[in-house]
Amino acid sequence: MCLILFGGANHLLPIIQRNNDNLDFHAIELLPRDKFVKQIIPKLYVRYFGTFEGCGCLFNFGREYPEYENEKEELEAANEMRLKLLNYLAVNSVEILYSCWDGQKYTEHPITREIKIEDIARADFIFQENEIMKIIE
Repeated sequence: MCLILFGGANHLLPIIQRNNDNLDFHAIELLPRDKFVKQIIPKLYVRYFGTFEGCGCLFNFGREYPEYENEKEELEAANEMRLKLLNYLAVNSVEILYSCWDGQKYTEHPITREIKIEDIARADFIFQENEIMKIIE
């Protein structure tokens, strides 16, 4: 199962298309299967954030299971994807994030926490299952 990550704001969030010829960080409109997220993120604009793998697993790589996820190339790729995510969140003033497993639907009792964008850069930060993150300054 893959981690998926969404973000929202009440102002326009740019789209960064997924390009199969040059796989990289992307921020795309919700797919029909992801419309449930609009119930969780009540913002005008909601985006799906992914890495070159297509999902958001690299955002946690090397952090959630550091004893197993320690390949140098993968760690460098994960750091690059996190930096691109951090840049997108900061530049575009994303207000809220939601993380869950692919195929999971919203449950009644999500984890909720307030974070600063720079928290995501910390080595101990992970996106959790069924978690709403309100971004504060």
